[in-house]
Amino acid sequence: MVPIRLAAVFTVLAAASSCSLFPDDRNNFLPDEKVYLNISDTRVDVDVNDGSYDISVIKSGKGLSEADVFLSFDSDGLDAYNILHGTSYKMAPENIINGFSEESFHFAAQDARKIVELSWDAEAMAAYLKLGKYAIPVRIQVNGLEVVQDKDFVMIVPKAQ
Repeated sequence: MVPIRLAAVFTVLAAASSCSLFPDDRNNFLPDEKVYLNISDTRVDVDVNDGSYDISVIKSGKGLSEADVFLSFDSDGLDAYNILHGTSYKMAPENIINGFSEESFHFAAQDARKIVELSWDAEAMAAYLKLGKYAIPVRIQVNGLEVVQDKDFVMIVPKAQ
């Protein structure tokens, strides 16, 4: 008789733990959601002959919110980078940049990463690199969530190998 009562107690406890008697606090210790470029430095050097670079955008945190992300070329960011680092990069001519595989996309609540390809005409870019230093400055803007500070801008710098 005791084993049956003990089994009944465990059954009641198991049922209670799965209902609202015990609040679900699994997310209490997770950070709030944010979006950022998965970069270790503001400048990324890429072999010009690759003709493309995969931009990784991350949504970190609890996984409860949605967000819309927009990518753009940022000449003001290029100017600020040049001033801050004492460099003289010029904006790569837009006629040789093929663009992004997606200029905007949506993060669903459960999404954590999106990859967007930035591509350029490798032969034309190599010819321009003989004339000077060129870069492709990229910025993300996000609606719906905060962006991690200093992780919203990257300079893609094609280099001749």
